Amino acid sequence: MSAIITDMYIKTFRGISELRLSDLGSVNLIVGDNNCGKTSLLESIRIVCSDPDITNIAYLALQRDRVAPSIFRTNRLVSLRTLLTAKKTDYVLDIEAIIKKQEKRQIVINAKKNEKIVNHNNFKSKKNIKISEESEEEIEVLSGKITGIKTTINNKQKKTNEKLFEFHKYSEVQKLPQNDIHVEFLNSTDHLGKHKFFGVHNKDLKNTIDLLQLFDPNIKDLRIDIDDKTHSQTWIVEDQHGGFLPLAAFGDGTKKIISFAEIIASMNDGILLIDEFEMSIHSRAMESVFGFLIKACKSKGIQLFLTTHSIEALDKIIKCCENSNSLDELKIITLTRNELGAFAIENNGINAKKFRFDNEAELR
Repeated sequence: MSAIITDMYIKTFRGISELRLSDLGSVNLIVGDNNCGKTSLLESIRIVCSDPDITNIAYLALQRDRVAPSIFRTNRLVSLRTLLTAKKTDYVLDIEAIIKKQEKRQIVINAKKNEKIVNHNNFKSKKNIKISEESEEEIEVLSGKITGIKTTINNKQKKTNEKLFEFHKYSEVQKLPQNDIHVEFLNSTDHLGKHKFFGVHNKDLKNTIDLLQLFDPNIKDLRIDIDDKTHSQTWIVEDQHGGFLPLAAFGDGTKKIISFAEIIASMNDGILLIDEFEMSIHSRAMESVFGFLIKACKSKGIQLFLTTHSIEALDKIIKCCENSNSLDELKIITLTRNELGAFAIENNGINAKKFRFDNEAELR
């Protein structure tokens, strides 16, 4: 299993500035205190692997709001602005990544804030947009330029894609199709939502059932039920006594395993980002579940980025990589902050094992 992103440089993104990561592995575990930038690092990977289009960047920005109660959600302009760093009158973003040591990709946003009068008649046809009864409104606008740069490492050939934009709270937000790098993201609560992918192969399904039995030995089989009228699909779990229950009736750990299996089955190569991956996984099942996750990603050529607060999860990942002879493919990234901003302490799997199990060092 080889790394797709081998190095990163986050010049400025959210609360992160001047953060450099080198020699990333096939499995990358990101640890650190709350609000040190773990989730932001995952988001930066999504952005730098995306096409340089402000509507897509705004869509990615809104995904963090998606899991929050409605009272805490912001409008699309504020959400986009949280990705950017305010520097005097400018708002900026600058992220670089090295792809397979062959190409540098960079996303840069430079914008300024101003005011604009808009006519509500231009937005009445759009859904989910609340507008006042007044026909015109003065609103805040971000206007500027988004630039995507691709530079080959060897011959220094450079391709630049620049787009001017004007973005406000009524602007379109659109998820664009995947480009040449397939990136998937699972947050800590995605397994609680509706499962939309049902392409798990028989071999993957057998492994998934074995894992589910760690949570409930009574589980016998897993299948997909298709509604005759709506054609909607639902996971159905069969127990040892011939009973059938929808997946929704089971606990969070069961749903989380299914979400892992579904997302991996949907990918061939690419990058999988999982935020707080150990959530809902019982300690006695961790080693089996994490071992499955690493082995499945390795077989599909998927580079894995995980975040965690748990020292137990960190130890289990080290153990799973050791069991699969892939300690040299593991990277532990400890994020921390000081008065100058965020910085990373990086350890490969071999050193991490030595620090944790021989010296009982704290890597978080």
